[in-house]
Amino acid sequence: MLLLSVSFVLLAVRCDGYKFLIYSPQIGHSHVAFFGQIADALVDAGHDAIMIGTAGNIKPHCDMQLADKKLMDKLREERFDVGITETFNMCGYAIFHKIGIRTHISAFATNLVDVLSHPFGVANNPSYVPGITFTVFSLVSFSHTVYFSYGKVHSMREE
Repeated sequence: MLLLSVSFVLLAVRCDGYKFLIYSPQIGHSHVAFFGQIADALVDAGHDAIMIGTAGNIKPHCDMQLADKKLMDKLREERFDVGITETFNMCGYAIFHKIGIRTHISAFATNLVDVLSHPFGVANNPSYVPGITFTVFSLVSFSHTVYFSYGKVHSMREE
């Protein structure tokens, strides 16, 4: 019975979830909802997830957060395992660096933009991948497709 009890305690210790810090830029309802769904899924899987973000103008708010010693100390004390942030907002990465989170995940609430897809080796051909500014109902003409394809080829040549 003692062996069974010790085994159960050791197993329970090994089943602890990770601690995630999710930095969500408050630039639109869809972005907040996207990161909220990520947080919910992590919690449902048994992990701890804390979400922080910006309010108003991103840069001044980011500077304020980074300069807030109490906030940085509190976040550091939490000893997060992983940070998740939106790729185009550098504030999340700066906070992760400042509080010592070495593992981070970049997330997108939209389709992957061209300048970021190429370094990851992800095909983002404008002839069949819609641009970030197009809505679901946008009709792209042949001339637009040629224009975007030319821009893609031109940007690849500059690399």
